Amino acid sequence: MLLAVTAVIRAFERWQSSRGFSKSKLIFSIAFCTASIAVCGSALAIRSTGNVEFSLAFTLTILLAIVVVRRLEIDIWGLAAIAAFVLVISASIVWIQYGRLAADPITAYAEDTTSVEVTRRILADTPWFGCGAGCFRILADIYRLPSEPTHVQTAATAAAKIAIELGPPVLWTILAAVLFATAVLLRGALKRGRDSFYPSLGAACLTALLLRGFADANIFAQAVSIIAAATIGLALAQSSGRTSR
Repeated sequence: MLLAVTAVIRAFERWQSSRGFSKSKLIFSIAFCTASIAVCGSALAIRSTGNVEFSLAFTLTILLAIVVVRRLEIDIWGLAAIAAFVLVISASIVWIQYGRLAADPITAYAEDTTSVEVTRRILADTPWFGCGAGCFRILADIYRLPSEPTHVQTAATAAAKIAIELGPPVLWTILAAVLFATAVLLRGALKRGRDSFYPSLGAACLTALLLRGFADANIFAQAVSIIAAATIGLALAQSSGRTSR
């Protein structure tokens, strides 16, 4: 969904800045992207959850906010006001929906409830340096109660898997690195000119991965890893261009 929306933004940018990009190409690009948005939207609607809806809304807000800031040429104070507004609204939604569960974010937002209790028991005994990469399945068989599912394949969330296998300090270090990289990409998007949509997409993807990491463990899937690496790598490269035109 993020890629398709960004493609629409890119088509408009190319149409306005390039003489070789005709109106017929713009219409074709928008039609193709609209079809992609419809397909992705249908897939999301089939498996819609509060976490998915919040993640999608928040990341799309990042993309569209960058477009608005650049179009209206909003200064740093206006940008700070927009960022503060978005963060306050997001925090309010999280608190209203989850309440005091937000105090334990590693498993509080897990969508797969069948493995939550096992994951929490393992987390309670996890040392600061972790239990070892790839050890969750073995530990799940040890900590599983007779009444629980016989085969727990992975932790309830990606955040829990990292904390158990590598240790909580590594989890929070990764979280800090993701937030820092997101800030770098947002800064690059505001400094760049016609290619600002690349770092904007990268920032939105990093945010989506971060939010989904506290909802399930699917960010470790091979397809997600490949697409995320390519998208974020391109975004980082484009965020450090030599000019702002």
